[in-house]
Amino acid sequence: MTHAHSASHDFEKLEFKLFASPAFGLVFAAPASWRQVDDARYLQVIDPESGAEFTASGYDNNGLFLEQWGTLRNAVVASEMPYLTCVRTSYGIKGVHVSGIATDYQGRFPASGQNRHYLVLCLRTETLLISVTLTTSVEDFAAREAFYRWLLQNKLDIYTVDKISLPPQLKS
Repeated sequence: MTHAHSASHDFEKLEFKLFASPAFGLVFAAPASWRQVDDARYLQVIDPESGAEFTASGYDNNGLFLEQWGTLRNAVVASEMPYLTCVRTSYGIKGVHVSGIATDYQGRFPASGQNRHYLVLCLRTETLLISVTLTTSVEDFAAREAFYRWLLQNKLDIYTVDKISLPPQLKS
């Protein structure tokens, strides 16, 4: 199914399925044709048609503010993914249930034969830091950007879970 819709109300007509991470409380409603990859460390949902991947991971918040989390997360991208170039610096995304800071990158991942778009969305609660990434081809992102942004703004929610550990590479 192609999502070349111009108005967001058209997106609501799609059939959605809930995907959730019990580890860090993120709930993502994606089109029903999408599939979840099972992994306890993160939530990954893939569109089998386009190959777009939404991946989310959660970490214990030891007192970071959203801006600090965004800066820290972007520093990890810069250090661990030098093949990516920032194409849109940090900007706010205000959703129905969440608000966050996003940054857009593009580049050729080592295992990929094509240029990819990599959107990083940082979300924060009092107890959790959540990173949501969208990885897809540059062409797919250009064609379906409105749909992907609509999903991030309208189909993400966070519920409360116990604290989890921040991996060493993300500790300040």
